[in-house]
Amino acid sequence: MKSVSKGLVVVFLLAFSHLSMSVECSRETCVALGHAQSNTGNNVLAARYYQKGCQLNDGLACAGLGVLKKQLGDKVLAGKYYKKGCELHYARACALFGVLKYELGDVALAEIYYQKGCSLNSWEACTNLGFLKYGSGNRMEAERFLDKGCELKSGTACRALGEVSYQSRNQVLAEKYWMKGCGLNDGFSCNNLGTLKHQSRNQRLAERYWKKGCRLKIGFSCYSLAGLQYQSGNKAVAERYYRKGCRVGDAKSCQALGELKYQLGDRTAARRFFNKACTLDKRFCASR
Repeated sequence: MKSVSKGLVVVFLLAFSHLSMSVECSRETCVALGHAQSNTGNNVLAARYYQKGCQLNDGLACAGLGVLKKQLGDKVLAGKYYKKGCELHYARACALFGVLKYELGDVALAEIYYQKGCSLNSWEACTNLGFLKYGSGNRMEAERFLDKGCELKSGTACRALGEVSYQSRNQVLAEKYWMKGCGLNDGFSCNNLGTLKHQSRNQRLAERYWKKGCRLKIGFSCYSLAGLQYQSGNKAVAERYYRKGCRVGDAKSCQALGELKYQLGDRTAARRFFNKACTLDKRFCASR
C-alpha cells in the first residue's frame, strides 16, 4: 500500500512539474510564446513566458503579465508590471497603468501615465487623456489629445470629435470625423453618419451606414434600418433587423418587435419581447 501511495505521489508530481519549472526563451520569443499559450487558455504557462520576458526587460511581456494579474484580481501586481512596461517605453503599458489608477480613484496619477503613453503614441492613452481633459472643462486640450488619438486610429476619439463638432453646429467637420471613425469600425460613428444622412434625406447612404453600425452591434442602427424597411412595406426584413437590435440589447427594437408580433396575432411572442424591452428600459414597462 505504501509503495502504491508513493507511486501515485510521483505520478502526481510528474504530471504537474511543468507548473513549477522555469521556462527558457529569448527576449524575442518570450512574448510570442506567452501569446500562444494565452490564446489556447493556458494562462499559467503564458504567465511564465511573460514573466521571463519581463525579466529580460521586454515592455510588452510586462504588460501581458499585468493583464493576466488583473484578470486574477491582483491589481497590485498588475500595476507593478504595467508600470515596469511603461518605464521600458511600451506605450500601451502606460495606458493600462493609467486606466488602473483611474479605476482606483487616483486621477492625477492616471493623467501622468496617460500623458506618457500619449507621448509614446498610444491611441488609447491619448483618447483617455482627451476625455479626462474634457471632463475637467479643458475643451481645447481635450480636442488636441482626441485629435491625436483619432490620427493614431482610435475610432472612439474620432467619434468624440465628431460629436463635439456636431454640437458646435459644424456638420461638415462632424461628418469628416464620423467617416473616419466608421472606417475604423467604430459602430457609433457609423450610426451617427446614418442619422446625418437620414436627416439630409439621403436614404441610400443612411441605409449603408446603419447597416454597418448594425453589423458592429449598435442596436439603434438595427432599429433605424428596420424602420426604413417597415415603411417600405418589407415587414419580414424589418422583423429581422428588429430581432438583431433586440438581441444586442436595444429596448426600442424589442418593443417594436413585440408590436409587430402583436399585429401578426402572436401574443406569446409579443409578450416575451415586451418583457425584454421592459427589462432593458423601464420606460417600456407600461402594461398592455
